[in-house]
Amino acid sequence: MDIYLTDLETNDRLQFPMLPEKISTRTGAIFQSYNMISVGDIKLPMSNELDGASWNGIFPGRARQFQPHVRAWREPQNIINLLDVYKTAGKKLRLMVTETPINMDAYIERFDGDYSGGFGDYNYNISFVQASQSIQSLLSTIIIRQ
Repeated sequence: MDIYLTDLETNDRLQFPMLPEKISTRTGAIFQSYNMISVGDIKLPMSNELDGASWNGIFPGRARQFQPHVRAWREPQNIINLLDVYKTAGKKLRLMVTETPINMDAYIERFDGDYSGGFGDYNYNISFVQASQSIQSLLSTIIIRQ
């Protein structure tokens, strides 16, 4: 398994250097509730919530760059800076986790972490939210329905 994050505008790709123990995904639906006197509560699906993925991981420091579980080592601060640019700019990215069904256009929803240990490691938490339709596409869909 490998984790890749691709900038959709430039096709620059980041391979995460170490795999997390687990990756959490989320999905759901939005329901409209009705209370009917003779029937009771009824819930009807109205739309989907945005999907997402998140995990906790480590960007290994220079002292651990040649360990066998480190895939594509990069200076942790370089990765942190890149992810911060993506998050701050609201860049649409392609998140792909090989050997899983995770392959979606997404935005970084949250990214934080701390420096730890004597190896120069950076422990981080990251979460992604699936990119929804563009505003123009959404507005044209609403206009067509009316």
